[in-house]
Amino acid sequence: MMRNNGSLLYMKSLLFIGILLLGGCKGKAPREEEKALAKVGMNVITLTEFEESFSSTGKRYASNYPMDRKNSLKLKAAYLNQLIEEKLIMAEAEKMKINVGMEEIDATIAELKKNYGDDNSFKKVFIDEHLDLAVWREKVKKKLLVEKVIYRTVSSKVDISDEEIKDYYENNLDEFHSDEKVKAKQIFHMDEREASKARERVRAGEDFAAVAMDVSQSPDASEGGDLGYFGRGIMPPEFDETVFTMEVGSLSEVVRSSYGYHIFLLEDRREERDLSFEDVKEKIAEVIRRNKEEHIYGKWIDGLREKTNIEINHELLQRSILLR
Repeated sequence: MMRNNGSLLYMKSLLFIGILLLGGCKGKAPREEEKALAKVGMNVITLTEFEESFSSTGKRYASNYPMDRKNSLKLKAAYLNQLIEEKLIMAEAEKMKINVGMEEIDATIAELKKNYGDDNSFKKVFIDEHLDLAVWREKVKKKLLVEKVIYRTVSSKVDISDEEIKDYYENNLDEFHSDEKVKAKQIFHMDEREASKARERVRAGEDFAAVAMDVSQSPDASEGGDLGYFGRGIMPPEFDETVFTMEVGSLSEVVRSSYGYHIFLLEDRREERDLSFEDVKEKIAEVIRRNKEEHIYGKWIDGLREKTNIEINHELLQRSILLR
């Protein structure tokens, strides 16, 4: 039997996990007299609450997708739907008497802080974005409550047998073919002479990664020029023409591309092959688990919707597009 992963469905299904990206947490209390954008049982989602929660998500989408009025309305409607689900789940947490302790909140925040290097960098985000730390802690608490409800009502009910995993593998063999891949590092410079000097430093015995961090002008310089594993057609043609013809452990000449000049170190090569059952069984288990969780979650949340009075002010939602 495979190990359960209670947070998998939650991460996929609920957009409001974006609150942990430090967005929409400025902490203004909604005005009592403000019209409700939605009512979920006895709970209300005001326009102010919605807009503050939506603001960072909207900005992220707007930077990648055209946000005309039609698309903005679709995005806002989808986000409102997620907030409604949040209200439904929080009501279930109360009914089930599920609680989150201060130590759980502190442990979660400690993990999140690791993404910012140190405590000062973490605090600076709140200062720069004018965020209220106390309000944000409540958001973290809400996230943990939702995770507990989802685990108890959905994820804990999922079982996966070895036979299911094996059947999936045997019925989908075409999914488990791996093309040739290489693992390489690069040093990049826009000046050919500087690139040649860097290559000579490596040939003289200096560590490739150290030289990359010192002189490379590529974003991967901070990682020692590490490009990871990649197959043909992923990188620019000049990369493929060079690295796929190199011996493992060898250093390339200075290679010119439309970007500038590169030196490559080939670290490993994985030949084209069919992946074995042992190679992929954990990934297959996650696919099966996710499918089962989505099915159970869908039926469960639909049941909550059916027994809860939900009202949406569609006119106010449409007007919110014009108020941006």
